[in-house]
Amino acid sequence: MRVLLADKLSESVGTRLEELDCEASIEPSLKDDTLTQALERINPHALVVRSTKVHSRHLDAAPALA
Repeated sequence: MRVLLADKLSESVGTRLEELDCEASIEPSLKDDTLTQALERINPHALVVRSTKVHSRHLDAAPALA
């Protein structure tokens, strides 16, 4: 499972995901167009955010999120 962590979270989150055999991409500075580009590039199955605003165009950029 591909997971994109697009916000500042504890390092243990990424470590734990990798222990569960997830492919975790940690990119805490993503927003707006850079978030769209990362979603297109990574096509994650899950997107984890804390305060980053996610819009429908972001979700549309990653078909695996559906």
